[in-house]
Amino acid sequence: MFAAHRTLLGPAGGLRQSDSALLGDRSYIAVEQIVGRERREERLSQLRDAAKGALIRAAASIQPFYRDDLTKGVLIVRKRRLKLIARIPNFMSDSVAWRKGIYEAVTKAQRRAGVRYSKTDKLEVEVRFHLQGRKLTILDLDNRLKDVGDALQGFIHDKGAGGLKPVIPNDNQIYRLTAEKRLPSKHDREALSTITIRRYDGDARETLKNRRRQSFTRCKKQRSPASVNRELELLSRIFSLAIRPGLADSNPCSRVSKFKLQNQRHRYLLPDEEPTLLAQCIGSRKHLATMIQFAIGTGARKSEQLGLRVRQCDFFRDLIIFDKTKSGRPRIVEMNSEVREIVLPLCKGKRPDDYVWINAKTGGPFTDIKNSFVGACFDAKIEGLVWHDLRATYGTRLGEAGFNAYDIAKLMGHANISTSQRYVRNLPVGSGGAVMLKNQRRHNTVTNGHFGSLAIL
Repeated sequence: MFAAHRTLLGPAGGLRQSDSALLGDRSYIAVEQIVGRERREERLSQLRDAAKGALIRAAASIQPFYRDDLTKGVLIVRKRRLKLIARIPNFMSDSVAWRKGIYEAVTKAQRRAGVRYSKTDKLEVEVRFHLQGRKLTILDLDNRLKDVGDALQGFIHDKGAGGLKPVIPNDNQIYRLTAEKRLPSKHDREALSTITIRRYDGDARETLKNRRRQSFTRCKKQRSPASVNRELELLSRIFSLAIRPGLADSNPCSRVSKFKLQNQRHRYLLPDEEPTLLAQCIGSRKHLATMIQFAIGTGARKSEQLGLRVRQCDFFRDLIIFDKTKSGRPRIVEMNSEVREIVLPLCKGKRPDDYVWINAKTGGPFTDIKNSFVGACFDAKIEGLVWHDLRATYGTRLGEAGFNAYDIAKLMGHANISTSQRYVRNLPVGSGGAVMLKNQRRHNTVTNGHFGSLAIL
């Protein structure tokens, strides 16, 4: 059928209008619809093949360290299959009958899958109970898990009364036992509970994570915990994408704990460091002078500032509208007089879609300012300062000026107040100390005494 339609398509890949005389108007339209539908199906098939190939290439492009461990079966099921999924009967008040039903269901699934467990296998068991009647309490769940464990070891009656051949030889082989309560499906109120037995490879995963932490980068530096966490997130994403087309059964990275990071920073730009840093923004770095003052005065992220366009600057209402933010929600910040004096000359003579900061060498927007900022800090003899600390300087000075955590979170675009606390890096002081601190420090930013000009929108 499809080959015949291909013949009608002709060498140009589309039906010729002259064919309508031979086919008739209705026949022409019908064939065109069929060919269009088959073209869409063919296109979908191509997209699925491309997605599958992308997953395979992504897995193959992982560094050799991961490829070796994947081959050894650390993250992928090994040669001898140990995974077993069985539907077990729902809870029965007669514990003997329920254990017998569990044992028969598991052994039947075991024979069908050809899975056998030895005494050296490390296993984890996941049981999903479907609720029936009253809800399960912790004590009920504990008792049912004991019955499941006895059934897996062949103890249908009381222990020691002559049991059956065990599914799992020893309960010490179960390194993780997980229980989950689930409501039955609306379409199947008598849905059966399920039990899943798989290989326990938590130790191997943790070993993989620790070995990666002890490795070195291409720059001969020890890999940081944050880098290992990002790599685990990448692997987890690859497995999650592979589950959808059926290329993987589960995501083994989902059960790997990440390193706890001690990434709390306490650095911000001090008032006496600001003029020293601005003095180094000359020559090829002169664009940094306005960028630094704008970042301190608005708390903008680097991506928000580099992507700022003229139409986002409302000089009639003295507002800066950040429409492409990290959270995806627009944020509006009011300009004070100093921020207005910085931005207004940069926007004069430009169209609404033009960028506020334009690279004189390329004629386009700045892609990054890391090198120039590092050089300015080096010449100013300022250590340990990164560009994002300017945003923390904005939050810190707001806190010193007396703004509460809720107002700071709104101005900085944080949905959680605890996030804003990471950016307010001054020490809490009393009311008298705050007044003395403000008199000693001169802020030439949005918090230089014009409290009324700062509005939350």
